[in-house]
Amino acid sequence: VKWLADHGDSDASRTEFVHRTFREHITTLSRLIRKYDPNHLILGIRFGHSNVPHKNILDIVRDNCDVFAFNTYRLSPNVEYLDAVSEATGLPMINGEFHFGTIDRGMAPGLVQVADQEERARAFRYFAENGFSHPALIGIAWFQYTDQGQLGRRDGERYNIGLVDVTDIPYKIVDGIKAASENIYRVHSGLQEPYSEKPAGLQGNEDDLISKSNQ
Repeated sequence: VKWLADHGDSDASRTEFVHRTFREHITTLSRLIRKYDPNHLILGIRFGHSNVPHKNILDIVRDNCDVFAFNTYRLSPNVEYLDAVSEATGLPMINGEFHFGTIDRGMAPGLVQVADQEERARAFRYFAENGFSHPALIGIAWFQYTDQGQLGRRDGERYNIGLVDVTDIPYKIVDGIKAASENIYRVHSGLQEPYSEKPAGLQGNEDDLISKSNQ
């Protein structure tokens, strides 16, 4: 309230307030982490992927973090997003969260759905190899290791998105992980083209599941 009273209530002043607050938050955390835990990298926060963050936000991340982290739920990381963030920050990037589910176990399919368990393996390999074909991407993190319970977690979310089921039996997706892992370093170094066979039955909660660069 005081900020708007002193600077006027406009889109520009509200944006400046948000950016100043974000900078204070991130710089305080980074300063304390580097003081008390200097031997670890600062991954920052995980951004969404629908829009590239404002340049001022990217500058703040660049000045205070070692890695740019983001979540994405689509066929593969958006190449235009990776290009824009990498050019603005010069930081390596980590995809902090993604998954592919299906309905053949009687649970909800997750945020991105494919036809069946075989296609989940294909989807993982496509996501991983196409993602790592970008020089800025250095890591990906799957959500989550085991299926969610049939009755759901606290908010009712009950996705068939595990690498294993609730009895620790692996799904076919593990084969896709193994195949991608054998190729990742050659793909990332440009010695091998990424996997190109897209999974069948791709659906999701977004209109743009496929990066324009991968269509």
